[in-house]
Amino acid sequence: MTIWTFGDSFSKHFKPSKYFNHLEDSWVERTASNLGHNVKSFARPLLTLEHTYHRFDDVRDQFLPNDIIIIALTNVNRRWFW
Repeated sequence: MTIWTFGDSFSKHFKPSKYFNHLEDSWVERTASNLGHNVKSFARPLLTLEHTYHRFDDVRDQFLPNDIIIIALTNVNRRWFW
């Protein structure tokens, strides 16, 4: 089973690096570890609601039964400008 995360930095899946080796303690990491699941993260810092929904829609056909989908909603005042 897989945990899918969408949203802004509050739901970002961080991999430990030489600069941030403590990030395995984030709530996403702890949840995945406690449940024994892998994480596929489509969350990014500063994402807007529209971008979050767009990312979700792009991959939703890949969800399997019993996967966990977490969508963290951000401030409605953020806008997606291209």
